[in-house]
Amino acid sequence: MRENILITGSTGFFGRHLLSQCQEASCDKKNIIAGVRRENEAKVDTQISQFEVRPFDFFNTHTFEKALDGIQKLILIRPPALKNTKRYILPLIEVAKQKNIQHITFLSVTNTEKSKMIPHLSVEKYIIESGIPYTIIRSGFFMQNIQRLNGNEISLHQTITMTAGNGKVNFTDIRDVVDVAYRSLDDESLRNKELEITGSKCYNFYEVAEMISKKIGKTISYTKPSAIKFIREKVKEKFSIQLIIQMSAVCNRIKQGRAEFTSEDFIKYMHREPKTLEAYIQETF
Repeated sequence: MRENILITGSTGFFGRHLLSQCQEASCDKKNIIAGVRRENEAKVDTQISQFEVRPFDFFNTHTFEKALDGIQKLILIRPPALKNTKRYILPLIEVAKQKNIQHITFLSVTNTEKSKMIPHLSVEKYIIESGIPYTIIRSGFFMQNIQRLNGNEISLHQTITMTAGNGKVNFTDIRDVVDVAYRSLDDESLRNKELEITGSKCYNFYEVAEMISKKIGKTISYTKPSAIKFIREKVKEKFSIQLIIQMSAVCNRIKQGRAEFTSEDFIKYMHREPKTLEAYIQETF
């Protein structure tokens, strides 16, 4: 019998990488279901439409019941805009309990307990207290965000603009995190674990700029504007306000030293070394 697995946030950055992994795995024992906010758009999306699609909206709790019908396992990816976890996430966990969900995998962030103001901590708490078997994946800063967020300015202006100061970051390849998330669906050794998934070394953005410079043969500079100037520049680049707020919050976390952290959990549970930032830069730039 095939397991029904619902992935929330399927159209987001991490969700799409996870769906790609599911597609590559081509597992006959899993029926992957994409939970989407805009069903009509998803059905004409060449990547999403390859999977079963169900309406799911974190901000509309009435969608939870039908979305979780017949689901055995849930991969929970919280949208960045969702801050009120008690209003929107707690009801989802309650429905999951009623539907006898067998496992929840939640994408969180590293050092959650040291960042009590971020929503991830309360989501972790709700899941653990629910009694549903879980895997919490606390991920570092995705390496792929360098290209996603700074690729255009690197190409056009030879700069990396962030307000992260001299802070160092536990850069993590999103593909490693996806591998852990997919494995958590079957691997009993990952049950009821809070995993800190990071790369093997931390870097500041000066070091990132230097590595990219060596790769492309041009000098890339790291600039640290004021918060207001940063916002203005990103607005000009047509970044969404939500993404700018998210970037600013992450940069503040880095600047305060809360992202300078590495863990060996990936090696322990995946039995291989995590991908390196150097390898990612060589592959991407």
